[in-house]
Amino acid sequence: MASKTRTSKWSGLVKASLSWSESDRTDDITKVTSDYYLDTPLVANVVGNYELNERWDFGLRFTLRSGAKYTPITGLRENPDYDDHFLANYGEVNSKNLPVYHRLDLEANYKTQYWGYDAQWTFAVINALAQKNISGYYYEPEDDDSPTKYTVSGEEDIGIFPYVGLKMTF
Repeated sequence: MASKTRTSKWSGLVKASLSWSESDRTDDITKVTSDYYLDTPLVANVVGNYELNERWDFGLRFTLRSGAKYTPITGLRENPDYDDHFLANYGEVNSKNLPVYHRLDLEANYKTQYWGYDAQWTFAVINALAQKNISGYYYEPEDDDSPTKYTVSGEEDIGIFPYVGLKMTF
């Protein structure tokens, strides 16, 4: 990890960590032990800030991490409660990894005062590159499904998300 303290208008933090971990969890009811779904062995962040003047500052954060664990859908079975409908069969718990995740967040802050109180406006964009990060997979039913013909779709994490906020100190 390397960081630069604010000595001019620039400050930043570069954090790159490479780790290997192996953790597991045991289900108290079934006594089955499986890989822990939150294992993310690789995590890297880059954070930077720039102070334009006493009112405006800008920041960015880039995050990259290896995919979380998930349990794959391996087939379908008849739904005993609804004719001509199916339920997913699942493989080994947490035996697969989601694709690599990455995201760029941008932020601008404007300091001001209202009625004599300090205030700060925040203008930000989460996932500014509109990266289509996959957060999981699900069975997507279609009319012609069978136990061997079915569709599994990826569920996308948050898309591009702009926001505006106001913080005031009383």
